[in-house]
Amino acid sequence: MIYAYALVHPKSISVHIGRVHVVGQKITQLRQSSRARSDNSLALLRTCKQIHSEASQLFYGKNKFELLRCLNLPTDRRSATYSSYQPTLSITYTPFVRHFSLDYSEFGLSFDISTLWRHFVAESNEITKVFPNLKSLELTVPCKRTPRWDDLFLRPVGVTKEQQVVRVQKWIRTMAILDNSRMPAKVSIVLVWEKEKPSNYDTEAFEKALKLFQQRHH
Repeated sequence: MIYAYALVHPKSISVHIGRVHVVGQKITQLRQSSRARSDNSLALLRTCKQIHSEASQLFYGKNKFELLRCLNLPTDRRSATYSSYQPTLSITYTPFVRHFSLDYSEFGLSFDISTLWRHFVAESNEITKVFPNLKSLELTVPCKRTPRWDDLFLRPVGVTKEQQVVRVQKWIRTMAILDNSRMPAKVSIVLVWEKEKPSNYDTEAFEKALKLFQQRHH
């Protein structure tokens, strides 16, 4: 279809920037702005009602939309609260969206993994409510070697890969029980290392453990 050549883009389309900070125990929205693609290709949607109806589902259904996050969280995970995502897309189009990405490239890495995981789960669940027909939700997470993240990635000496998968599944399950909230099955996590990944960090075991847990509990 000719619409695809004009409206389907190889890169993610950024629709929102959220910058939040902690005031007491509340997370307050500071700034948000739409960064939806504004080139001439979208003029096609304004040609007439028929073309708008035919092409808008393709535009929102085939492209990946990205939410860039720059957050600071309380160091005490018990006091953490989460801001709701208010889409800059019209509610008319949110059911069309199939692919979404949360980009934490500017996310602070000084928090323990329990605090970060709680936030990732909360925000992922929020996004899946906003976009009810999502097929995929990708989280891009910057990583670096830190003892705060050892629970998920460090494979102790003498522990096999299979045993590490079980260990990580247990950690994920414990977090789900404590929070009464699970990572949605549609979520995949892309780990971007600040430097070379430490040799004793087993990210493959983490990815397998997450996938198995999602399959068993959804």
